[in-house]
Amino acid sequence: MIQNLNGEEIEQDYIIPVSVVDAENVNDFQGFGNYEEKAE
Repeated sequence: MIQNLNGEEIEQDYIIPVSVVDAENVNDFQGFGNYEEKAE
């Protein structure tokens, strides 16, 4: 991290998997709950 902050180039040898949620696949994902559930 220090090398990056110093402006040095570092090798990025990792991949972070992500899932993009859009209008077509939003029903495939489970939400974190809604306001009513958290208010209980």
